[in-house]
Amino acid sequence: MPSRQKKDFVAMAVAEGYDFSIEEFGAVMNESGDSFDLIGNPAK
Repeated sequence: MPSRQKKDFVAMAVAEGYDFSIEEFGAVMNESGDSFDLIGNPAK
C-alpha cells in the first residue's frame, strides 16, 4: 500500500499537469533503484 506521503506527492504532480499513477511512479522508482520511502519529498 502506498504511503500517504507518496499519495500526496502524486496528487500534487497530477494537479500540476503531470499524468502518472501511483503504480507508474512506483515502477519508475523501482526501475531506477530508488525508494520514495527512503528519499522522500523533500529529500531526507
